[in-house]
Amino acid sequence: MADSEQWLLVGDELRQLDRLVYMVVPDVFRGRADLVPPAGSALRQTLRPVGGGGPGGQERMVEALYELLAAHELSYDLDPRDPAGVERQKVRQPREVFAGRRGNCVDLALVFCGMALEAQLFPVLAVMLLPDRSRHTVVLIAPQSGDDRGSPPDCSLDERQGTADELRLAELLMQGWIAVDVTRATSDVLAGTSGSGTFAEARHLAWSALKSARDIRTLDVARRQSAAATPFRAEELPPPYGQAYSSALRDRYGPRLAHAGIVPVEWNAAELHALRSRHRAEQPSPSPVGDILEALCAALQARPVFDSVGGDDFALATLRHLYADHVGQAPRDAYSADELLVLAAAAGIAEFRSGTRQAVGPLARFLLGVAGHADDPEGIDLGSARYALLDAWLTDILGHLREDARRYLLNEVRRRTWALMELVGCSSTAAAGPPWPRGVVVDLVDPLGNVTTRNFPCRERSELGLKNALRRATTTFLPGRAVAVDLVVPREWLDVGLEHWDVVDVGGAWDPMTRDLRPRMRWSGFKHDRLRERLETRLRKADWHGAPAVVPEAVAGDRTSTAAWLDDASAGPGQSPYLVSCPPPRGGDPLDVLLTEGCGFIVWFTTHHEETNLQAACVQSNGEETSWERRSSLPRQLAERLDKQRTTVIWNDPQGRDGFPMPLARRSGSLRSGGSR
Repeated sequence: MADSEQWLLVGDELRQLDRLVYMVVPDVFRGRADLVPPAGSALRQTLRPVGGGGPGGQERMVEALYELLAAHELSYDLDPRDPAGVERQKVRQPREVFAGRRGNCVDLALVFCGMALEAQLFPVLAVMLLPDRSRHTVVLIAPQSGDDRGSPPDCSLDERQGTADELRLAELLMQGWIAVDVTRATSDVLAGTSGSGTFAEARHLAWSALKSARDIRTLDVARRQSAAATPFRAEELPPPYGQAYSSALRDRYGPRLAHAGIVPVEWNAAELHALRSRHRAEQPSPSPVGDILEALCAALQARPVFDSVGGDDFALATLRHLYADHVGQAPRDAYSADELLVLAAAAGIAEFRSGTRQAVGPLARFLLGVAGHADDPEGIDLGSARYALLDAWLTDILGHLREDARRYLLNEVRRRTWALMELVGCSSTAAAGPPWPRGVVVDLVDPLGNVTTRNFPCRERSELGLKNALRRATTTFLPGRAVAVDLVVPREWLDVGLEHWDVVDVGGAWDPMTRDLRPRMRWSGFKHDRLRERLETRLRKADWHGAPAVVPEAVAGDRTSTAAWLDDASAGPGQSPYLVSCPPPRGGDPLDVLLTEGCGFIVWFTTHHEETNLQAACVQSNGEETSWERRSSLPRQLAERLDKQRTTVIWNDPQGRDGFPMPLARRSGSLRSGGSR
């Protein structure tokens, strides 16, 4: 079709609709898993029901197409006008829509019809005149049943122009026709909205427009295209939005490729796939450069899947934790999601070459881990529209059996939760022992940083009252999945062994928190603004790859001597990642002094030890972790090393724990908005 044939007279779409249908080009969507689920996906199988069953498959496919289009973050835009001043508009090709990332209702409807045809659906284009005399275009999808894929049923509005019949539209709705206003898949720059609408909204708006229309013209796109003598040939779509590598990743792999005479320019999917094919032809045997190109292509193909399961919602620290859980330790200098995806793809190549290939490869394990962190793994339905892209990638691109992925989700992926359990209202009621609290306030933090708070009162201020409150909290509020617990307590409770109390119900018996909840201790005093500032100041100075420091017995317990020792640059304790101390033989409380001086990372021996014995708590850096990973992994390493000794690991990380963000500060003992008592 010549460029001049892309122009339509404004207000005359109804007479020129025949020309529009030839601009529906399903071929350009072939092989684009970011826009149409491939033939082997679960959704595609539901469109071929046995014995006429599976009526939900078509609706799920249409919703999947809508969600995939919305993921491209297109904007609604005014019609392109003829620069010569003639009252006509240019209809954009699919390539123009995706390259410019914008379109109007006609452009978007044509794109959606092409996607629907490629997905083996029967789209019908509907152009209508609204009561305000404006024109609008929506897409109708004909119902399908059984194995008959010859032609769609007649909508009785096809091939004609006339007044909308509400009764007939209601009949179409009952018969299973799906109407979609594709403009809801965009951000409306005219209305000032950011983000697309839901599929339900798109359906509702389409039917509302059809019912209010003064006249409608519909056209069976599939039938008209099959009869076309000279179908329109559109240009190839640009690479998927965002699918080109960053400069950091180019710097990592560019020199190694250039050494072999391979110099990518765009670093996008089309270019890298072409370079990989050329290299394979020139050097069929395995090579390091070939493996790099293979990993780059695989990771780029997986990036839309990563985004679709929520990967772009997580901080890098969280992603590195997930990578470590499902693939292995990532290099310290892997600073982006793209780098982690490439590393996972490279790990899969290494597994395959070594003969240790698992049913679910490293890249798939990483993506399933991300999906399970953003959602409950037991609730992930790979056949749903929400996970259409993940399912298509698993089954078509990698060839994994779907059941293997489900098994991995259930057995290996656990949605983690972080609980901060604070003892509140502590007051001494006995001559000896710690002050008993009036209750326990629990902040439950999900992977996205959302916080739910609940209060568990102590029915009596005693050991039994506190133990029962903790048991109610762990039994009724903590979820039955991977939970990490931080105990937020006053100084008196830091070294009495609270983390060893048997408050976790396991089949009717009570286990200590240390068995499954990985408890850490936090000092509640750091809720005070000035003390928190001291903590953050010392944290900024800390070298997490440096050596920990043992507090000398000569200064332990004396505030002035301890402060002077901490500030002695030559001694270096101010840069130590954490400190090690114990009660001195002469009395005094070094722990209280260290805490109020802003030292929040301490291994505390609850009984006196010689300085040389305290060296057992000094764990040296292996140099492979990033600073925040070492800050996160040290408590676990220390707990394993000091398992048989009476120690308390106090870890007041103001940034959170294991990739979970620290909740916004609330007044000690208070509930958050929406919390329950």
